[in-house]
Amino acid sequence: MAPTVTLYHLKMFTEIDTDDISDVNLKELLPYGMEGLMSDIGIRHELVQIKYIDAFRKNTINGTNTDFYVPDSWDKYLGDRDGDLEINTDDVEVWEYTNTKTRSQLTVSSLDEYGHVTVSTAPASGSELYASYIAIPLRLSNRRMIEACCLLTASLAYRKFDPSDFKMIGYRGIKLSRERANSSAEVYNNRYKALIHSIMTSGGGTGVRVDATSRHQYHEPITGYNEPKRQ
Repeated sequence: MAPTVTLYHLKMFTEIDTDDISDVNLKELLPYGMEGLMSDIGIRHELVQIKYIDAFRKNTINGTNTDFYVPDSWDKYLGDRDGDLEINTDDVEVWEYTNTKTRSQLTVSSLDEYGHVTVSTAPASGSELYASYIAIPLRLSNRRMIEACCLLTASLAYRKFDPSDFKMIGYRGIKLSRERANSSAEVYNNRYKALIHSIMTSGGGTGVRVDATSRHQYHEPITGYNEPKRQ
């Protein structure tokens, strides 16, 4: 599957050219722009239980059913959890916890951006399912989401960071000081922040403003199970 955000989009939404930074380095920076976007706009769920939602999204666990819906399916969309610039089966983890106190990670064979997930092996009757994923207010392919990723990437690029810096210490470990930023970086960063505010406050899929303190929805750890194995 082709990436949702590409160098073409970056050139379309910004005025960056090869005199500013090479195309090779721009491509390397795009995943960090996506990571920053997901951190700012997404809700990260870790091991949230998959259970009955409604008459259509029953999430039946009976030993034969392999189709499930994450809790906020249809209300929000799946986000890019691994920073590869697209939505694919690596963006959702599904774990089966059996009534014999064992657990295993199920292989996700397919999914859609609305939160419908198909696993390759049906969980046993009596088991519980838990999923880890990021929920976002708009489709990743939405024009405003693509633009936001490009604007943040452009801001990073104009701060003159080499992509190897990010590889060594990670996006969140870098302090983007005003001293190292030039005017172009500030312009793109301000455009990015304005767009994010617009998405989060103008009904971008949900109309819900997510506070920083509640953005990461972690659930109580599940104890008493053996070490995981992957099916």
